[in-house]
Amino acid sequence: MSRPGPRAPHAVCVGGPPGAGKSTLGVELASALGAALLDQDTVTNPLLQAFCERDGAPFDLDSPLVRSLREARYRCVLETAADNAGAGVSSVVVAPFTAEGRDSAGWYAAAALAVPAAAHLVWLTVDAATAAARRQARSLARDRGVDDAGGTGRHTAPAHACLTLDGTAPAMANVAAILDHLQRQPEPGKETRR
Repeated sequence: MSRPGPRAPHAVCVGGPPGAGKSTLGVELASALGAALLDQDTVTNPLLQAFCERDGAPFDLDSPLVRSLREARYRCVLETAADNAGAGVSSVVVAPFTAEGRDSAGWYAAAALAVPAAAHLVWLTVDAATAAARRQARSLARDRGVDDAGGTGRHTAPAHACLTLDGTAPAMANVAAILDHLQRQPEPGKETRR
């Protein structure tokens, strides 16, 4: 797959519920773009685990301690994407982006952390049964405690504009859709005025 031509660096933020296929898509997309891969779990979980162990608490992403650090986790990956952009490198940022998906103001605040990168939200949709089956098959610690009962809203597309893709589609088909989307976006600062 060919890489897009030279443009301002991007921060492609891949969001969606647990089990939507974010990590799989992130790896394939980073490879296709020649971009840095910033998976929030990889970047922040070792530090979170150390905090939990220090306090004698189990490492649980839904614990009050870890939840209190949510904003800091997003700052870690998005500000690293900004640093990469300053060096001329695009990033693929993998994280749930749940709150940012629900609220356009939250998304714009998150996107601002990635400046000078042009931030794009890609949302993977997946039905609750497929997501649960994927989580069970991978059997990761981060999936403990994830319950889809009453949480079906996490499986729907955000209310604001983003690129929404089917998380059950082949990863390379979604990569192609994202590359096409990026090619159609104006470069930051070069938008056409009417």
